[in-house]
Amino acid sequence: MRSTFLQRRSVSLQSCRVFDLLLAATAFAVGIQLLRLFMVGMVFYLREVRGLTTVSVGGAAFLVFVSVFATPVVVRVLSIRRTFAFAAAVMALRKWAGTRGCGRDSKM
Repeated sequence: MRSTFLQRRSVSLQSCRVFDLLLAATAFAVGIQLLRLFMVGMVFYLREVRGLTTVSVGGAAFLVFVSVFATPVVVRVLSIRRTFAFAAAVMALRKWAGTRGCGRDSKM
């Protein structure tokens, strides 16, 4: 039984393409750096500008942290390419909405 598992495992590792591994590694490295910068800005904004309590800021930070664990489920349901396309579309729409003054802080 063990040899069958190892044989299947080696076949699955051989079927991985280098592009997918490089893409995942790059996304992970960039994501960690962005998360490091994002958390500082988010804590400052929520605490100083919005005046939220420490518990609320901690809850928001926890949700951001836990959302990383939902990524494998999303990748399994969609594919890795569709997941990246979806993430890019969400970020583009968010950026477009921010420039049009459609956010909560807009002065319309």
